[in-house]
Amino acid sequence: MRTLARSWCGARGGLPRIRTWRQPRVLPPPRRLPDRGRGVDGRPCLDGSLGLHALGHLVRPEIYRALIEATAFGTRVIIDAFEKAGVPVDGIVACGGLPERNPLLMQIYADVTGRELAVAASRQAPALGSAMFGAVAAGAAAGGYDTIVDASREMAHLSGTTYKPNAAHRETYEALYREYVRLHDLFGRGGDDVMRRLKRIQLDAARAAATR
Repeated sequence: MRTLARSWCGARGGLPRIRTWRQPRVLPPPRRLPDRGRGVDGRPCLDGSLGLHALGHLVRPEIYRALIEATAFGTRVIIDAFEKAGVPVDGIVACGGLPERNPLLMQIYADVTGRELAVAASRQAPALGSAMFGAVAAGAAAGGYDTIVDASREMAHLSGTTYKPNAAHRETYEALYREYVRLHDLFGRGGDDVMRRLKRIQLDAARAAATR
């Protein structure tokens, strides 16, 4: 499926489409909506939506690619928020298993964000980070480091694998991103609270099911 997904650029549709297409959705246990979420504006986490245009013609590889594109657009929203706040983002270092196992995902992220992506050398970046802070806690006198900056210079390295934006995809993704942001702000920043209302319906249904 990943091989077939490479055949489509975002021109085939990569607007935010975030739903599974095979497994029925399992309602989560009842819970109170959090006061703050992980969005760039602090609103509670909202579900995505699967665009229904031409749904009958979509195939799994295309939906798979659209899911990746949607998360890449969301990442660019975060990058734009950083830069709007005066924090430049010149490059990105990817960690974890996906950067090693999914070059398609990495290339799409590079194309959508317009930035070069590097891959960390360690396959266990979180564990390495813990070790780095442990070395800082020990201090240089005990064989560690006095600052996390010193530790990172000695212990954290890049793999040498990089992904550069594909100029041929840039114009398409720029156009799609503008539409993504429009929908992102409409549904996620108060323009239309339909996604929040749908989340409320989902939670109410879960509560009702739990009391049966």
